[in-house]
Formats: sequence, structure tokens, C-alpha cells
Amino acid sequence: MLTSNSLLTTCGHIDPELIAAAEVIGAQIAQLIGRSQAAQHEAQLAVTVENSNDAILSCGLDGKLLNWNAAAEQLSGYSAVEVSGQGFVMLVLAKERAVAASRVAQVMSDNVNGISMNFRNIGERRRADQLRAQLSAIVESSNDAILMRGLNGSILSWNAAAERLFGWSTHEAVGHPIDLIVPPERRGTLRRFIESAARDEAPSPVETTHLRKDGKRIPTQVTFSPVKDVTGRVIAYSYTVRDISEIKQKEEELRNAYWRQRQLSQRLRSVEEAERRAIARELHDRIGQDLSTVGLLLALLGARLPAVSREAVEKPLNDIQGLLKSMSANVRDVMAELRPPALDDYGLLPALSQLATEFSKRTGIAVDLDGVELLPRLPSVVETTMFRISQEALSNVAKHARANHVAINLHAVADLVVLEIVDDGSGFDVGRTLPAQRHWGLGTMRERAEEASIAFMLESTPGTGTRIVLTVKRVAA
Repeated sequence: MLTSNSLLTTCGHIDPELIAAAEVIGAQIAQLIGRSQAAQHEAQLAVTVENSNDAILSCGLDGKLLNWNAAAEQLSGYSAVEVSGQGFVMLVLAKERAVAASRVAQVMSDNVNGISMNFRNIGERRRADQLRAQLSAIVESSNDAILMRGLNGSILSWNAAAERLFGWSTHEAVGHPIDLIVPPERRGTLRRFIESAARDEAPSPVETTHLRKDGKRIPTQVTFSPVKDVTGRVIAYSYTVRDISEIKQKEEELRNAYWRQRQLSQRLRSVEEAERRAIARELHDRIGQDLSTVGLLLALLGARLPAVSREAVEKPLNDIQGLLKSMSANVRDVMAELRPPALDDYGLLPALSQLATEFSKRTGIAVDLDGVELLPRLPSVVETTMFRISQEALSNVAKHARANHVAINLHAVADLVVLEIVDDGSGFDVGRTLPAQRHWGLGTMRERAEEASIAFMLESTPGTGTRIVLTVKRVAA
């Protein structure tokens, strides 16, 4: 660019008029450059204002709106055309207009050409702050210990319930490793559950053990949740820890009550079997023998009577002897029901054979028995239990199943003994509890089996019959 001095030097002489003209031209050039820079700055400023996330507007000394950017349109719902020439107070609530007008007037008294105003919507921030406050209150008032663990294993937050549960204050816990509350033998055991939570697999609550400040171990239930930033990256883990000491205590009390009930039930069944055996023995030794004696005496009496007298009482004597035989048979049946002699004398298979024969004779339902002699024999309590369950199963068949055939199979597999009872009756839905089924004795059969360490399985569906399987380890009596 040529200045006035360089122009004059080029011409080789100094002309005052040229100097003046050059100075004017230089001033005009500088003015043009200044205007161009100002216009460029103004354009950049306009773009910045228009693209701002804040609502930016301006008004003149008369309070009327002059400029109105896109964010102002979005925030207020008015377009720039709609607000042009309107007073800025249209944007202010009626009850606050007087205060706003006073503040604007105070600013304009400082020799200004206009006012620029910036508005920012803080509703979302307030809602977020309110939500954080509510969540913080919920966490702090929770009865469960809620804490946050960083990715490096340090404790980031610690609510009041955590202080009560673990005994460490917030000041003592925050910043320390999570191992502060984890017993040495349990460290690292929950890693896979934490990893599942990080994968958003929503793992179920985990029962574990935590450590108190005083060294006491407490049973707990823990739920893990990942804490993520806005990009979805896991930045921490939230722990919700519930003290289940009372629940565990109740469970232990229930277990103890259950075992006491089982022991009582076992004693009652032992007493029942002893009483059955004693009554059967009494029936055999007293009533059975007495009936046999009466039969012999009647036979002797008939033999000693004269022919004429014997002819007169022969029919009554025969009827009495027939009645005695029937009574003896009934007594034997009762004895077999109480305690089959075959079970004590010969074992389970002969006892089942006698049971099947008598059941078929009484009900007309065919029973096929297939099995092997078990040598050495099963313990007495196991034999008795399997026999009683078989009795109950056949009784159910007669009462409810409407079956035509029953198959009983007693066999040994490796070190196991398996007894199967299968009928072709109507069957039932095992999953439903119907009033009629409550009398089937299924619970009693299962309890009997459990008391003798026998595995009990029942399969049945409507129309396909019922299958009962008893399995026990083969141990010598």
C-alpha cells in the first residue's frame, strides 16, 4: 500500500496539494478498513447471538423490543415478528412488571443507548436439583444401607443406615476400600454379580456376609446397580445392603421346629408300629388261639355225641365251626393289617406278595408283583416304611383311581433299592390341590419316606394313571 509519503517520494518532488490529497485518501482508506472490520465483527456477533442457547433480546430507551434471537422464540413461543415494537414488559408476569420496569429505568439512567437482556431456562436444572434432593432424602431415610463404590474399590457415599448397620461413620468410611466391610474369606466372591450388574443383567439379590466395625459378622442381602454417566459408561456401583439377621434367626427357629416335629413324628410312628406289633401278637396269642381251641372243642363234642343226638345238632355245629373259621380268617386279616408276620419273618418282597394277593381278593383289581429277594435285608424301619407306603398307595387306588390294573416292581440298581407302584387309573393333576386329594395321604406318604431317608417321587396326570417311586440306598440292617 502506498502512503502519502511514499507517493510524494515516488513523484520526486513535494507538492502541498498532493500532500493534502494523499492525506484525505489515506483517511478514507482507513475509514473503509475500519468499517469493514466493524461490519465483520458485527456479523460474527449476530451469528453468535442467533446461535446462543440463551434467549438474547434488546430494547431501546423506550422499552420496546428491537432484537429477538431464535432461543428467545423457542423459550417464549413468540416469533421475532410478533414481538417487534412491543414493550419488553410483555415477557414479565403481571405481578413482577413494576419491579422489572423500575430496574430497567435505573439502568437507563446511566446514559445508555439501549438494554440487552439474556434469559436462561433453569426449569430443567431446578427439576434435576429437586430430583437429586428427593433421591438424596430417600437414600438417607432408607432402612437399608445404601453406599456407592468407585471403580477402584473405594467407598464414595455412605448413608445413615450404613452407619447404623456397620458401625462406621460417614467420615470413617468414605474414601476407604470396600474391603472395610467385607470379611477376608468373602473378598472377591461377589465379583461376578457386580459384572452382571455392569452388563445390565439385573442380578437377583445376593445373600452374603458383611463385617461390622466391632468385628461381628452379619448375614446380609445385597443388590448391585451400576452408576453410569451421560454416555452410558459405568463410573461406580451402588450397593443396597439389607440386614437379614432376624430372617436368618427365624429360619433357624423354623428348621429347629421342623426337626423337632420330625423327631416327634418318628417317635410316634415307632410307637405306632410297636403298638401294632403288640396288638397283632395279642390277637394271635389270645383270640386266635382261643378260636382254635373253641373249634377243637366243638369237633370233640360232636364226635362224642350219640348218633341220634349228633344228627339233631349236626347242622348247628357245622354252622358254628364255619363261623369260627370265618372269625379266625378275619383275625388273621386284621393281624396282617396291623403287622404282617411275613414282613418280620421273611422280608419286604413276601410281605408285598401277601398284600397284593389280599388286595386283589378284596377289590377285584389285578395286581402284578415283580421283584427280587433283598439279601442282606433292608433295615427294619425302611422295610416297614416301604410296606406302609405300598398299603397307602393301594388304598388310594381302591378309593380314587378307578383302575383295572396295578404293577408293583421291587428291584436293586447298583447300591440302590427301587420300589415302583404304577396304576392305570384316572390319575390327577399333581400341581393342583383339590379337596378330594387331601384325603389321598400323599403328604403322609412323603413324610414317612423322608423320615426313613427314602427318596419319594410321584408322577400323575389326568387320564394316564399314577406312578410312585421309592428309592433308598442299600445298607445292611
